[in-house]
Amino acid sequence: MEIDETRRLTGIEDENGDPIGDRERNKGIASAAIKLPGWHRILIFDKTKLFRTTEQVQTQAGTRSADASYLVVSADFDFYWVHDTVEGRRATPTRSLNQRKVLRIEQAVEPLPRFADTPQATDFDAHYHTMSEFTTDLGLFAPKKAHGGPLRMVELSAFALGLIDTDVRDTLEASNRLITTDHNAFLTDPHDIPEVGPYRDPVTGQVRPPREEYEVLKEFFGPLSAGQEVTLAADEFGRQPIGTVGPVTAEIVIPFLLSLGRHALAYGHPVAFPGPWHGGKAGLSRQGIDSLHDPVARGIAGRALDALTSATGSRELVLAEPNNLGVGRVIRELRDGTGPEGARAGNGVLFAAHPLAAPFFVWEDEKFAEAARFDRFQNDENGVRDDGFVFKGLQRWNIQSLNTRDSLYGYQLRRLNPFEPTGKIVDRSRRLAGAVVPELEVVYRPGWEPEADPYEELRNGLGRWEDLLRQGLDYRFVGQENRRFLRKLYAIAGTDAHGDFNYTTDVLASHLSEPRILFAPIGVTSAVNDNAFGKLRTHLFGRDRAEMDHGRAVLTNGPLADFFFDAELRFDDAGFHWFDTRADPRSAQDRDGQMGGTGRFDGGRTLLWEPEGRPVVRYRWTNSADFGGDIEDIALFGAFEGESGGPTAFRGLTTPLENDLGAFDLVGFRRPVPPGQPPKPVTRAAIYLGAFTEAPAGGRFINGQFFCLTNPIWTSPTVLDPRLAPPGLGDTPPAVNAFSNLVCPRGTLSLLVSFSHSMDVTQDFRARGKQLNAGGSTLPSPQTFAMDLVSTLGDASGRSFLFQNVSEVVFPADPLRRYPPGRDAITLVMYLEHPVDIHGNVLNPVAKTLMIDLPPYRVH
Repeated sequence: MEIDETRRLTGIEDENGDPIGDRERNKGIASAAIKLPGWHRILIFDKTKLFRTTEQVQTQAGTRSADASYLVVSADFDFYWVHDTVEGRRATPTRSLNQRKVLRIEQAVEPLPRFADTPQATDFDAHYHTMSEFTTDLGLFAPKKAHGGPLRMVELSAFALGLIDTDVRDTLEASNRLITTDHNAFLTDPHDIPEVGPYRDPVTGQVRPPREEYEVLKEFFGPLSAGQEVTLAADEFGRQPIGTVGPVTAEIVIPFLLSLGRHALAYGHPVAFPGPWHGGKAGLSRQGIDSLHDPVARGIAGRALDALTSATGSRELVLAEPNNLGVGRVIRELRDGTGPEGARAGNGVLFAAHPLAAPFFVWEDEKFAEAARFDRFQNDENGVRDDGFVFKGLQRWNIQSLNTRDSLYGYQLRRLNPFEPTGKIVDRSRRLAGAVVPELEVVYRPGWEPEADPYEELRNGLGRWEDLLRQGLDYRFVGQENRRFLRKLYAIAGTDAHGDFNYTTDVLASHLSEPRILFAPIGVTSAVNDNAFGKLRTHLFGRDRAEMDHGRAVLTNGPLADFFFDAELRFDDAGFHWFDTRADPRSAQDRDGQMGGTGRFDGGRTLLWEPEGRPVVRYRWTNSADFGGDIEDIALFGAFEGESGGPTAFRGLTTPLENDLGAFDLVGFRRPVPPGQPPKPVTRAAIYLGAFTEAPAGGRFINGQFFCLTNPIWTSPTVLDPRLAPPGLGDTPPAVNAFSNLVCPRGTLSLLVSFSHSMDVTQDFRARGKQLNAGGSTLPSPQTFAMDLVSTLGDASGRSFLFQNVSEVVFPADPLRRYPPGRDAITLVMYLEHPVDIHGNVLNPVAKTLMIDLPPYRVH
């Protein structure tokens, strides 16, 4: 490739980031014999020297301007036959191959969106494959499309996208800031190991053994970021889930179908999981054939396998390799940290990878139940660590592909420009020995075709996602039915890119993508789409990957959104003060309910709220012009206990939307009901927020639309029932004395509290109360009275408690202390200070008022 002076390279690097040659003299012409499988050269440009053009990019969400550059990348390959002659060993050229691709670079106007108060925020592409995805297998079933990108190129691309802040290799900037998820089969494959760069021992120069490939990833990206995509064992031969409609999972049973197995993303395991790339029960394997009941079919399949093995070599027998990686085993090893090298500290976590990717990777309900320990799998606590569950949730958003071109042949991929719709004659004249050699060539330009529904998997998965959330709203272990808590499941996003930094070239298999092959006429060949590394981000509000593991993250293809709940607009946690006349939702500041979880079993950050109170949602968003500009629509979605079907959306927000802690009431979490029907009962719920650059059309996400989906805030209604004991029930009834003060003897004030999940009363479990002044507030602070726990009511689940005042309380009834105005009454606020759940997590205070009419008599 020739580069003129105006587009000079700033460097050429090898796989380790080491410079190659004279940067000024060679001007981008890099030449070397390819002696090592997986050889790469990385070309680095000064973006200010690139030719740029301003384009109007058309999307269904509108038109936006983009500052773009185009590069034509050309590679020439010469193949040699190395053989011995009488003169010695000779290399004879056999054929040459040229490959050209056009790349489009869009230069951002602004940095990635960030909130000003989260300087340590981190963006992960939570599902990405590196150069460890490597094979020289030429067999028919070789997973050839699973190649990934060089580790150094991942780092440089992340720097270019703004995921990390520097491209200097000898810093720790990239450590634990980039996630890799190579297939476990490649990380433990003894046949194919990359022989370049960091995969070669820097001291001995020898290729590292397969067990050290995973160590290379940890050295390069940090121990918390090296992940793996584990292929789980198939349940039974020939059974393959192909999709889910509501609660029903459809399946197909084809005897000769490869059972590929479900995929899971494992982070933080000390070693790579050994196992094949398929589910272990492939149709064309001895294991699969022997399971056939029909002797004729068994005989035909056996002869076919023998012929295939003879034609392609023994490597094809990998199809018969057993897969022992059941989801239970993987979770146990992540919990314990065990592996081939023995027990290590276990801090690994597991997410279901693209669980709705039909037809071969669908997680059916039974498998989710086993991983999440629902239903009969709640047998004990063996599948958990002391701090919580190993299985954390699912990759809810997989692949960001808005445009595609299907049914391409292999030769078309070697002349590829997906950015123009037609073929074009290109003058490729070149100078040779001082003379111009004319060369005209037709370059195949397929052009993009908009995806019919680019968010189909994401949209169809909303109901499934919320069904999983509902199942966790009332959770307990078998044998511990009285210890009920919220089982939280989280979502992450990733592109699943395999070395795709500009767009994706998807090859079914090299042998199957040629015109003469049977599959080509029916379109099962190769394709391109515009999915690429970093187009989907899992945004964390902190630097540690634990933020992702505990749901303190959002999923986005551009903008950011955040939200929290204030349990009661009229009550401030700081000082426990009540302001009865407060009406503006924007005055709510308490972060009582927050996204995700923390503490043991992630019980922290859960919202306790009183159903008759005034809960408020506070939200904020930020975005840039590169991702569609202002947010035009905010919606809350809820998964409620006892309901079914798709998500329930709360709307009615004011416009224009505020981007700095906008607010709105969500009184009682009341959902729309058909006319004439009673309000739905208050239940536990998991609430999450969506922020869109354009309102979804008819509930459908729009091609080209930018949006952010948060992880949920879990809400648990907590009923407070403050009462004044009627005369005759206490030892001494309450009365008004000669000074017009209300005197409440011991036991005459009571507070019945009913939680939705179990609480720990062994902690400092205490309620208090205050009197409101004539303005409806507790300021200036009046007398505070204590209420101690008297009894636990009902069953032993730790959810209903009775508090009473343990000493006499006198409430001044002068005009400055009477509220509401114009009524001969006083008003009290009773509240729980720091309730603690069954696992020791401190939750937000809950409050409610009690109005007491003064009796028409005086007691002297």
